[in-house]
Amino acid sequence: MTDPQFTGYDGVLGLKPQNGSSFIEQLYSQGFIDEPTLGLFLKDKDNYLDSELMVGGFDTSKMKNKDALIWMKLPQRDYWAVSLKNAQFGDEQFMMSNQNYVVEFNPNQFYISVPRDDYRRLVVLFLKNHGEGIESCKLSICKVKDKCSDFPKKSAIRFTIGAEQEIFEISSSVYLIDDEETGGCILGVIGTVQPKQNKYIFGSIFLSRYYSIYDQKNQSIGLTLNRDYSEYDAKINIPVHLIVLTCISALLFLICLVSIVIFSIKKVLKQKNKENNKTTIQDIDSQYSFSTFSKRTLSPHHQNQHEFQQNNQYIINAGSADNRLISLNYLDNGFDGISKINGNSDSGIMSSQYRVQELKEHLM
Repeated sequence: MTDPQFTGYDGVLGLKPQNGSSFIEQLYSQGFIDEPTLGLFLKDKDNYLDSELMVGGFDTSKMKNKDALIWMKLPQRDYWAVSLKNAQFGDEQFMMSNQNYVVEFNPNQFYISVPRDDYRRLVVLFLKNHGEGIESCKLSICKVKDKCSDFPKKSAIRFTIGAEQEIFEISSSVYLIDDEETGGCILGVIGTVQPKQNKYIFGSIFLSRYYSIYDQKNQSIGLTLNRDYSEYDAKINIPVHLIVLTCISALLFLICLVSIVIFSIKKVLKQKNKENNKTTIQDIDSQYSFSTFSKRTLSPHHQNQHEFQQNNQYIINAGSADNRLISLNYLDNGFDGISKINGNSDSGIMSSQYRVQELKEHLM
């Protein structure tokens, strides 16, 4: 923006809280928004929610606990900042001066910036028990050769801010940043604030941990923990219509799968039935073997009682318990008759005519 009033700490939207001159104040005075308030949510690397700037209010759904919201008055009207009372690495203080320090909130900056003397003290505390893996911790930035995931867990950094002296902290998983270029790890606190400026600057590293509200009417800043919207939360909060479509698709797939299984089973059973029928006929053929019949195959007793033609006669060995023999008088068009010969008794000629297949069915 080129308006001369959008200068200094205005930021991208020109939100510097001056009476009747800031961008947010103009929107409010013209009735475009209900309140001259901003709500800022910045996502971190593990959060599935998108970053959001709400103009004219704030979004409680992005807060972990809206009842834990803490309000702090602005000590000055010229920029968004609150008083800083202390800064600690674990339980040890690294803020070297107790003069009137303030914390400036600046989402346009990534790191947490501190005065150089405070930074040097922080580095000394940070390097305890891990000096061998340090690549460089000179002047303003500290790099570690190891990946952040391999780096030993470090103490949290705590800030005591506001007239109420509320404590806000960030863990090592937040202030240790993966360096994609070198594969190492970077300390998210840098020593770039000039001496005598007496301020800390909280960039997006801090603001991705806390939901911040900027209330111009009441000249105050509100802070509370961001909602930690993980991958699991994202999965269990799938829109209802997507769940319904997924269920319908799964049901249709199940129906198709069952139909395919049933069809396959029927096909297999049908094939087995065919094979069983074929086996039955083959068993009959093997059990009732046809061979040329002659009088020499009969006992004298049978030869005296029955006369058989020498040619074109057949015998079937039924393989039954009584060892019966069935002689078939073969004709060109089928079987003319059946004579059953039993080892103990005689039987007469059956007058019914059978064809080969009918005979097999009869025997079955």
